[in-house]
Amino acid sequence: MKTELQKIRNLIKTSENWPEVESGAVIRGRMDGPNPDKFYIYSYNRKHTIEIDTIIEKIWKKHPDIFNNFSKKSIEKEIMHLIRKKIECNEEISQKDWSNLRENLLKKKSVKHEIFRELKGCVLNSVKPIEINDIVFYNLKRHYSFLKKNNKEAFTHKYPSFFDIKTTNTIISIIITAKEYDRAYEIADEKFKRTENVLRYLFTQTSHEKSGFIKHDLGIFQFRDFELLESISISENRIGGISKTTGTYQILKLNKNLLNSKKNNSKTIWEILNKHNLTKIEKRVLNSIEWIGKAKYEHEIDKAFIQYFFAIESLINFNPQGIISPSVTNQMREYISFILGKNKIERLEIDRLFTKLYGIRSSIVHGSKNNISKYNIEDTKSLAERLVIKFLTDTTLKKIDEKDFSEFIKNEKYASC
Repeated sequence: MKTELQKIRNLIKTSENWPEVESGAVIRGRMDGPNPDKFYIYSYNRKHTIEIDTIIEKIWKKHPDIFNNFSKKSIEKEIMHLIRKKIECNEEISQKDWSNLRENLLKKKSVKHEIFRELKGCVLNSVKPIEINDIVFYNLKRHYSFLKKNNKEAFTHKYPSFFDIKTTNTIISIIITAKEYDRAYEIADEKFKRTENVLRYLFTQTSHEKSGFIKHDLGIFQFRDFELLESISISENRIGGISKTTGTYQILKLNKNLLNSKKNNSKTIWEILNKHNLTKIEKRVLNSIEWIGKAKYEHEIDKAFIQYFFAIESLINFNPQGIISPSVTNQMREYISFILGKNKIERLEIDRLFTKLYGIRSSIVHGSKNNISKYNIEDTKSLAERLVIKFLTDTTLKKIDEKDFSEFIKNEKYASC
């Protein structure tokens, strides 16, 4: 770390007065107090600011024990404090400086944080809270006494408690162990977003042809409430009006059996979501599930279509650069056909369908077509979901490594020869 810290030290400028800087610079001003700063430290321009930020992020992510326990902002603050001290003493940075900084941070006690958010669109029908590893579902009214007993501090403040001002009866929590609250909150929010998309994948029922008319939807960060949209038309000889409904019109009754249903492989999905070290294939599966969840919430049909395609590409585009060339497109078509098709007829049918749908995808991306039929989006959604199910249930696919994937397809291709 000495080299990285020294790079930051070399990029930092100091001034006793407010400095003259270029656009994009960051100035950290002097502070009053018992230990006031003697000078301003700053980056001179945007290029230096980006370089410093990149180095700090590299340091932060390089050490799992630091990354999992402290926010990037905290690490930046500690590094800047160290550099200030070195500048004041006119000293060079040594490897021991980083070792001491890291050691002092890791001396802090790890704390278990339970972070709560509302879950809209459902009511939890369960005598007890439902725990799925580090995720817990609560019915606020039914489990109020339990929450109060286990979270006394949250119920003793004079101002309204989180648990007293909710518009929904269902709340969800994620348990995170970290040395710093800010980092625990960041990690929880990342997992809440993934959980929201997983819940949408499992339970959201939407009609893309009716501009976001949703039977069931579950939302933590985003939720489309049921509402009536009205418009009026006035002409020379008549007045007319149109009204239509949009948003979620039915509350989902959530319970333990539904959350762990074998029918939609939810138990396997929760296991992947809660794993700390995912395989490359599991990362692809989870990413694909999230794209499907996002597409189910999206009411603009062309955007939903593209998101379903992202779900497909997340699973079967093995090009390391992520670029989709004609050869990569052909490879994806071949992969899908052999993964989903059971025989020559089925594989040829899937081949033709993917070619047709990919043509629509390309037209949307290049701005030449957006008249997608409900059948187009149903077919794309079906391909995406069938691929996810196959990767969740096929024991060979679950264990296969990315680099062996082409070999797997080749074996499938010539299996009947």
